[in-house]
Amino acid sequence: MAKKKYYTASFHNGGKKEDAKDTKGTTKSVKFQANREHNIRDEEYCKNQEHITFKNKTEAEHEEWAKTHILIDEKPEDAYERIFGEAIKKYDAKQKRSDRRIGSGKKYYEKIKNSKNKVPVYEFIITLGNKDNLPDNPEEVRNIYIEALENFRQRNPNLEVIGAYYHDDEIRDDGKGGKIQGAPHL
Repeated sequence: MAKKKYYTASFHNGGKKEDAKDTKGTTKSVKFQANREHNIRDEEYCKNQEHITFKNKTEAEHEEWAKTHILIDEKPEDAYERIFGEAIKKYDAKQKRSDRRIGSGKKYYEKIKNSKNKVPVYEFIITLGNKDNLPDNPEEVRNIYIEALENFRQRNPNLEVIGAYYHDDEIRDDGKGGKIQGAPHL
């Protein structure tokens, strides 16, 4: 029987303040918000991201990429409706003043999104090993991340994972004026 290999895991907040613009050019007010446009490799958003190599693809190429790289993708406003919709209906039914009613999970999402001190969706990046300490087979690497995602969800049943995206297409500076392939991450 083959000996099972283990890899170290890094888990940290994602997002950068300078990347906090959506495809409409709206700057997000709070650092570390999830950036769905980046994660799904939205063509309009990614054209300005120098570190992403997956660009200028046809719709068919993007659809093929999405089959293996987008593991979970629920729009935040849809997730808010699913998670909070019923509770909001019950809350609104008890309100005597119309200005205290929220309306729906989607409206609640907009309220939180526009808040100066609340973040509607956090993004965390998981990196296993590094680019030099992973199996040679890209499919095996992807499967390790899928297993890590499944384990994370089992161990954290009170956290809602509304997006999980496998990225193996980013480059970074090598510190000498050149670029090198970055480590795959989820």
